[in-house]
Amino acid sequence: MDVKEKLLLSITHLSSVYYRALVNFTDSLVWTQDFDDIFSLSFTEVSDAVVDTLESEYNRIPGVQTVSVVLIKKMVRDNGVDIFVELDVGSDYNNNDEQIRSVLYNVVKEGAIASYVTSVQGFQFRRLGEVTPSIRPCMPDEHRCSDGTCILLEYLVTTDDKPPVIPVTPAPVTTTTPARRPTYPRPCRADQATCQSGECIPRDYICDGQRDCSDGSDEFRCGTPSPCEPNEFKCKNGRCALKLWRCDGDNDCEDNSDELNCPTKGPSDRCAPEQFECLSDRTCIPASYQCDEEPDCPDRSDEYSCTPPSVISPPEESVQAARGSTVTFTCQATGVPTPIITWRLNWGHIPASARITMTSEDGRGTLIIRDVKETDQGAYTCEAINAKGLVFGIPDGVLTLITSTIPGNCPDGQFSMDGRCVSCFCAGISKNCKATGRYRDQISLRFTEEEDYKGVNVSFPSRPGTPPLSSTQLLINPEEREFQLVDLSRRFLNLDSFWTLPRQFLGNKIDSYGGSLKYKIRYTLARGLSEPVEKPDVIMVGNGRRLVYRRGSPTPPRETNSKDIKFTEQNWQHSNGRPVSREELMMTLASLDSINIRTSTTTTW
Repeated sequence: MDVKEKLLLSITHLSSVYYRALVNFTDSLVWTQDFDDIFSLSFTEVSDAVVDTLESEYNRIPGVQTVSVVLIKKMVRDNGVDIFVELDVGSDYNNNDEQIRSVLYNVVKEGAIASYVTSVQGFQFRRLGEVTPSIRPCMPDEHRCSDGTCILLEYLVTTDDKPPVIPVTPAPVTTTTPARRPTYPRPCRADQATCQSGECIPRDYICDGQRDCSDGSDEFRCGTPSPCEPNEFKCKNGRCALKLWRCDGDNDCEDNSDELNCPTKGPSDRCAPEQFECLSDRTCIPASYQCDEEPDCPDRSDEYSCTPPSVISPPEESVQAARGSTVTFTCQATGVPTPIITWRLNWGHIPASARITMTSEDGRGTLIIRDVKETDQGAYTCEAINAKGLVFGIPDGVLTLITSTIPGNCPDGQFSMDGRCVSCFCAGISKNCKATGRYRDQISLRFTEEEDYKGVNVSFPSRPGTPPLSSTQLLINPEEREFQLVDLSRRFLNLDSFWTLPRQFLGNKIDSYGGSLKYKIRYTLARGLSEPVEKPDVIMVGNGRRLVYRRGSPTPPRETNSKDIKFTEQNWQHSNGRPVSREELMMTLASLDSINIRTSTTTTW
């Protein structure tokens, strides 16, 4: 048996089987029109109870079974109304139809699912089908699983998000030099930190006792008394103290230099700026006593609502500026006590200069860089700190310098675009080019034509063999020009999923360079889930490349979020975090195989 034949047998064994069942809940459910709305509290309560009960029962047999409620409907009979629940059962690693059916039937026969009374009258159970993953060549940034599917390398992580360590027994007498980590130019991903050498490493690697940057900058200034940390200042006696402690009413430097040149109390102020005013009797206590876990006010108001800092508005992620211009970064944080904002450049100090001003007021930090120079380029990190802790703003603000040019005055092999010189592409045929005045057409989904918008679907990159969604899970509202994605199964909630755009958005779209993809998205959080972590907003595949867009603003739940995805190289990365060149982006756009937009739990798009 050759390798391919073995692989095909493995895939057949690991395929997923899906079943559809109809269960009579008698009159233990009181019919309400809310059951027609899958977002309603009534529908959700029934669905959660059914899923929890049945999946607990399925845990007793081999394989992995997941349950999802599809529909709740009423059926009128002679002596009343019965409520029927239609549900799906998916099974991995077990395709024994009778065993899957018997678990559900026995529960129904016993007469109860959760707190609802059930009856075998009208019970139906049928096999929908079996899905066998297809074999395709994996791309360089993918891993071939034992079942033959291809998943992104980023899904191969250990529990601490560090690369797995494979023990190797060295040959006797032979010594080897560890390979250096590969270096990548900036900007780094939002979940990474920038070394002073320009490499990108996970933020968790900062100050973990191991050198992860080739220059060791991730372990610089990790708690050493001198030089001071970026969030510290130097006392007159040479000691280092947190900037948080300046003018807080305590002698932290031991020479009282941290309490010099402090703001003074105004005529109408009861307490000085370095003091906290108690609520009930308006007593003044040192500000350092607030949220120190010891009540100092008679009414304990100095310990009310204490919370660590949270960055609610990080700095702008990418700033391009001409030499000599002025750049401003801002960062907003909340917390009790009000946090102060400090800044770092490539995780080190920002050089002292009369050109640079840093202020922090009411939780808002401002960094102003005047007369920008080449040495000012890099990743600026916002840090919020108060008595309850500290947090870094994500993402960093990356400053790069651009060359201001006169239109039409670019060297050979370049052309002028938006006041800057850009290298010619020309697919390698020529190096001479000029700016074009061509009009860029707009492609959109036409909801007046059914065949146009029905090409939109949902895919699961980590589980390519997952079957397509049913008509009850993917809802289309032509009047509102929106798609609604509904699936209450745990299988769906645990997988990364993407909207896939239809064929009119694919193929040769090289003219889209410089344009944008615009859409709106909103979602609600299912029970027990938190807001989505930082992951790609869009994945684009073409000409053997997989490019990701990770630079979107946060997408809060229950709000309509407008997205504007720019097709310029500054906004895209390879899936391994390496920046994309203009040539690579153009080659991808020249032959698009797919455009995928991330879904968010329960989604409307």
